[in-house]
Order: sequence, then structure tokens, then C-alpha cells
Amino acid sequence: MGHLRRCLTLAGELAEHGSEVFLLCRSEAFDISEHMTQIVTDWATCDWSLTPEEDAQEVIRYSRMKHIDSVIVDHYRTDQTYQKILYESGIRWLQFDGAARYPIWADWVLNMSPAASEELYEKLKPRKDTRLLLGSRYALLRKEFQQQRSRVKKSGPVKRILLTFGGGDDRGATLFCLKAIQFLGEEVERVVLLSSMNPRNEEIFTWCREGRDNVRIVIDAEETAPYMASADLAITAGGMTTFEMAALGIPVMILQIADNQVPITRAWQKCGYGVDMGCLDRLRPDYLQREMMSLMQNTTRRKAMAAAGLSLVDGQGTGRVARILLSESPLGEASG
Repeated sequence: MGHLRRCLTLAGELAEHGSEVFLLCRSEAFDISEHMTQIVTDWATCDWSLTPEEDAQEVIRYSRMKHIDSVIVDHYRTDQTYQKILYESGIRWLQFDGAARYPIWADWVLNMSPAASEELYEKLKPRKDTRLLLGSRYALLRKEFQQQRSRVKKSGPVKRILLTFGGGDDRGATLFCLKAIQFLGEEVERVVLLSSMNPRNEEIFTWCREGRDNVRIVIDAEETAPYMASADLAITAGGMTTFEMAALGIPVMILQIADNQVPITRAWQKCGYGVDMGCLDRLRPDYLQREMMSLMQNTTRRKAMAAAGLSLVDGQGTGRVARILLSESPLGEASG
């Protein structure tokens, strides 16, 4: 869901500039039609069993059929063989990257991590003309976060804690954290953002029904920014949500529910924003409790974290990426 949402965010910005946007999604047991909006001119799905090589050929076929001149690739199957197929076809593409582990042949590379730097990619650019879009200033955020950003947070006691772990399976993180922080008094409200696609929802509902009136659950929120902006502190996973929280200046405790979230979590802590809680499968409840109490009692630290987040993510990244793509694409603002 994180990949789909950030692609749709960028698609919306491109559409506002007059571009036609098409979406090709490899999916399994997922109805993508529910997430298609008027900003997408057309969309299609490809079979989950496709190999990376077949996937790349399908991208080429679809791009030629729809007369597309620029492609945005956002998945983890872009190995050297995949990229060579795209490159030799003549397609221009932007490639999302978060690891800087292998050479990238794309025309544009987008790595939103605050730790991303040109030094990381010095030996990973076979093409001299590849443009690097690196750092949190290129974070792809929806406009709702720009609108909520103007809300100034007041320093004071923590009265509302937000828990959110992405748009799919939370790997058990929500219930683990709710149980770990149940020692907090009822004066501290817990707001939980859940997706209807989380297979663990019923287990969460059952636990919350057992006399826990200070837990508020929100399913499939149309806009998440207002809930985030109203929180004094948040517990989340190391995905796109961290950029959203940073843009609103919300201090966060970050745990990883997937391996790819480890580098970004460490980067946030190194930059002074976010507390790295480590991987969920190795996190102890007592450690989460101690870190929670320490942060709640340290107003100065929370204010510093909020300031760091606001300085790192200004909410203008989507516009920056869109303008670069449009200005450098073959057909300018008429590109697809």
C-alpha cells in the first residue's frame, strides 16, 4: 500500500500539470480498482507469477501500447537484468531506491531517505546523465500534509498517542504496542489508524472491547494528516508514515516490521528525529515502556525532535519531483 499511495500522490501532481498518467500494477489477491481515481487515465494489472524479466517486458509492451514516454518504477525487483531490458528498449524511467546496493541505469533515481547522499551512488551510476533526487526534501506527501503543517504544536504533557503501521498487515505491531503501553493512565488517549486490509483487525478489536475505553480505532481514514497533527507522540513503522509525521513535527518512536525499514529508521535517529526501537520481532515490552516514559517526561527532547522533523521534510517534495520529471521529459508537460 505504501508503494501504491506514494505513486498515486506523484500521479496526482503530474495530472495537475496536464500529464496523462497510467498505472501498471503486479498484484496478488488485491483489488486495485478500489484505489483508482480520476487522476489515472487508465490502469492494468499483471500476473503475480511474472519473473523480473517478464515484468520488464510487460512494462515495455504497455508503455508502447499507451505511447508513454516516461516511466516510474517502484518495486524491489529491479535487478541488473530488469534494468538492462528497460535501458535497451529506450524507455526513460525514474527508479525508486532505498538501499544503494547495486548499479542503477535509470534516468532519475529517487531515494527519500534523510541519509541518502551522492557519495552513496558515486560508484553506482553507469550513466553520467543519471540525475539523483536524494534526501527527505523529495518526500512524496499528499497535499493534506501541507495544509496541516500550519498547525503549531504546543509543548506540554502527552495527552494523545497515535499508533499506525501502514496500509496492510501490521505483523502484530498494533496489538503488541497497545499491550505494552496499557500501563499509561486513562487520561492518555490512544488513537489507532488501521486499514481494512490488515488481517489482524479482529484480534485488535477483541482486545480493545475488553473495557479499554481510552483506545480509539479509525478504519481506512480518508485523510490521515488531521489525526497525526492532533497527536503529541506517535509509534509507527519505518515506512512512508515517518515522512508524514516529520512534516507535521510529531515526535515518533519507530519500530521495523520489514527489513527494508531498518536503514531509514536508523537515519531518522541519526538526524535527531525519531527513536529507533529496533525490529518488532526482537522488541521487548519493557524496553518500549521505558523509552515511552523517558520521552513523555522529556519535553525538551520532544521539542527538538519536532523541530528536526519540520526542518527535514517541508512537504514540497512531490512538487519538486514532478517539476523535474516534466522539465526533463521528451514531451515536457504533455508527457505521460
